[in-house]
Formats: sequence, structure tokens, C-alpha cells
Amino acid sequence: MFRVPTLGLALALATIAPVSMIVTAAPAAAQAVSQAVGKPLQDAMAAAKKRQSAQAVAKIAEARKAAKTDFEKRKVTEAAAYVYTATGQYAKAAAELESIGGTPNQVAPLYYQAGQYQKAAQIASKSNSADMQLIVAQSYVKLNQHAQAASAYKKLIAAGGAKKQYLEGLAGAQYRSGDKAGYLQTVEKLIRVDPSPSNWKALLHNLRGETMPAGAKLGLYMLIDATGNLNSQAEFNEFVQLSATNGAPGLGYQAMKAGVDKGTLPSDPRTQNTLRGVETRAKQAQAQVAKLAASKTPADLITAGKTYYGLGQYDVAAATFAKAGNTPEALLMKGISQVRAGQGAAAKATLASVKGAGYEDVASLWSLYSSTKKAA
Repeated sequence: MFRVPTLGLALALATIAPVSMIVTAAPAAAQAVSQAVGKPLQDAMAAAKKRQSAQAVAKIAEARKAAKTDFEKRKVTEAAAYVYTATGQYAKAAAELESIGGTPNQVAPLYYQAGQYQKAAQIASKSNSADMQLIVAQSYVKLNQHAQAASAYKKLIAAGGAKKQYLEGLAGAQYRSGDKAGYLQTVEKLIRVDPSPSNWKALLHNLRGETMPAGAKLGLYMLIDATGNLNSQAEFNEFVQLSATNGAPGLGYQAMKAGVDKGTLPSDPRTQNTLRGVETRAKQAQAQVAKLAASKTPADLITAGKTYYGLGQYDVAAATFAKAGNTPEALLMKGISQVRAGQGAAAKATLASVKGAGYEDVASLWSLYSSTKKAA
């Protein structure tokens, strides 16, 4: 689910660069070999540049048949590797280079481009260069061997630092291998490197599908909204439904209204009708907020706190949630309100105290949001 970056053609071709030496080496080599070998090699090069694959391969075969010495045979093999690379026959190019002891930096990218990921990983692992280790990691991703991919990304990070590309790859591999704890730790590092909405989206939208209590899920959607990632009709609908069923219609109303104002939601009759209905329920809740806030019942206080939060009265909301006790939901909502009220130190302490499946994960994300928000 987490979006995994793959080696693009540009990177693969860049790592194949040593093969291109054949382009300049071949004409010089052709002068040092017999005419029977040199002439078809030159013709093969010319045909390859024009993407005339069949003609280029035929000329390579002609030169190979005429080659007598080891030197001539090697030059034919080098030229064949270039021809196959230039015409997109990467596996054949790799096999040619492998037959004459080509380096991992030459051979592994070709096998990767050919889709032979097991061979690509095996050969690339013989080199310690970052490009080769990246091919190892990406090959394991392609093979759905995500634990091995995670191990390769960890080696890259240990050698080259916590670069965004490496962290993204590691997070994806950990998510797919079921290492939830490792995934959350890696995404936290990623967001500290780059707390952009897109990185928050990668994390939060992965967690949307997780099973958790309704109160924790509401807290998750509040963070999706806070990070600017509430951007589809389905997400707005789920947030509105969660808000309504958890005594917080004002949260759904404010989110929908902002979505319409920003153009994220269409201002069509259906949306406007839904918005009016949500607004009516929000006003009803606001009319009851003072009465609920005066109650000694935790459920009433939590409902009142959510209403104050929806009104943007975050400090009042935090104080109201504080009266509701130390349940996971009350503490989570208190911590969230403190974040939004700018009470950073208090929010950190409150969120750290949240326990319970689902609630604890969402609390840690809000704590991360609070710290990166200051640094952003």
C-alpha cells in the first residue's frame, strides 16, 4: 500500500554507462583486427545506432564467425553487448558481458532491465556501490521478497545515510513484509527528513485500512485533515460519518466546508445538501455544549470537548477533555486539542500517556506532527 519507488529507466541506463565505452572502443579495435572482423563490427555499430536490430545482430554474427584470435573474439563480444543494449535486448547484452568477466556495475543493471531480478540481485550484491545495492533492494521488491529488500535498504542507509529515497524504499518493504513497528519508525524518520503532505499521505492513508476503535479512527481522520490530505469524496464522507457517530458533527461540518471553499469538494447540489444537513447537526450540538460541559459524565464531557474543537476553541476543548478522565479516547482528544492550541510540551506529555490498541499509534502520529510542524 505504501507507494514503493522503483529504479527508473534513467537510473538503469546511467549504471549501464560503462557498456557505452564500447561505442568509442569498437572503431579503434576494428583497426587492430582483421578486415573480416572489423568491417562487420563497424556496420553493426552503425545499424544499432539506427535501431536496426536484425541487421546489427546479423553483422555481429558475421564478425563472430570470422574472429580467430582471443583479442578479436573479445572485441566481438563487447560490440555484441553494445548492440544488444542499444536495441533493448538487455538479457543478451548481460550474457555477453558476463562471458568476458564484466563488472557487476555493467552486468547487473542489464539483468534488471531484462526483468531477471534474481540474477540482477545476485550479481549486484558483489559490489558495494550505492547504485548496485539499490538494484539489490529493488530486485527483491520486484520478486516480492520484501524482508530481503528491507535488509538491503538498511545497508544502503547505514552506508549512505537516511536519504529520502532509501527511507521510502525501506518503509515500503517493511509495510509489505508485515513489520508494522519498523514501518512506523521508518516513516517517522522520513517525515522528519521531509514533513511534506505527500509523505504524511503515504503514512496516514496506509493506516486508514487498519482496524481500530472508532475514537482512534476519528483521531486519525483529524490528522489526515490537519496535514492537508483529506482530498477525496470518499474520505470526506467517511470523516463526516465518523464525526456524526462519535458525537462530533462539527468536525465533519468544518472539514466539508473547508473542502468546498478550497475546491477540493465540488460545490454541486448534492454536496450542498449534505453540507446543510451536517451544519444543522453541528448547530444542534453547539446548542447543547454548555450543558454537556457542565456534566460530570465522561461521555458528555468528551462530546462537549469535540464540539469545542469543531468551533476552533482548542484550549477550551483540551480543558474539557481533561475533565473526562484518563480513558484512551479522552487522553487522545486532549492531546490533539493541545497540539492545535499550541501547547507543545503539554501535548507531548499527554500523547505519550495514551495507551490502547489503535489509540497509541494515532497518538504517536499526532506527537510526530506536533514536532515536525514546528520544524517545517
